[in-house]
Amino acid sequence: MNLSLRKIHHKLQGRDVFNDLNLEVQSGECCVIKGVSGSGKSLLFSMLCDIVRPQNGCVVYNNVCLPDMDKSQYYNYKKQTGAIFQLPALISNLTLKENLLLPLNQFCNDLSYQDKLKIIESKCEEIGLHNQLELRTDHLSIGMASLVGVIRATILKPKVIIWDSPICEVDSHWADYEINLIKNLKSSGVTQILFSNRRVISTLADSVYQLKSGLCYAA
Repeated sequence: MNLSLRKIHHKLQGRDVFNDLNLEVQSGECCVIKGVSGSGKSLLFSMLCDIVRPQNGCVVYNNVCLPDMDKSQYYNYKKQTGAIFQLPALISNLTLKENLLLPLNQFCNDLSYQDKLKIIESKCEEIGLHNQLELRTDHLSIGMASLVGVIRATILKPKVIIWDSPICEVDSHWADYEINLIKNLKSSGVTQILFSNRRVISTLADSVYQLKSGLCYAA
């Protein structure tokens, strides 16, 4: 598995945000991307998650540009990639259980409902919410909702994790949980791209890059 950005050019309001940006992340690599506000971290995160398509250039997964993928290839890309947003993108009028069922229902049709429920209960036990599966997610604190977002992104055991601002929305106890999760994912060979300016996150990385002047430099 490899994930790369090739010759990315993108403008916003007439300003070059990216100007021939290139980056290659190897299978199993833990990569941190830093940058000041306005450098394009959120935009690059959105491109890697295929929320935003670059105006020129492409995101490449397993040597295929995302726009060139057939349905099967794109299905595998989405199944094998977990995205963790800084502000958790949960559906507020659904329960915790219903939010976590979404990826399982989309990608695990071979599992029974009871098997899916066991997976959800096991994952939620990690964050102490296994007895609150019927709670609507708009009743969760920002920190706990952020942790549910982490659970949802990792519930399929993806090969790639793309994470915007780990340890940003949680207290010190749950920050330790997220740091240990990054370490465990790394030891399991999961490819990780972490968008963070936190020094403690950079110490976990195999490689650190800085976004500056539309390019991505080794830091």
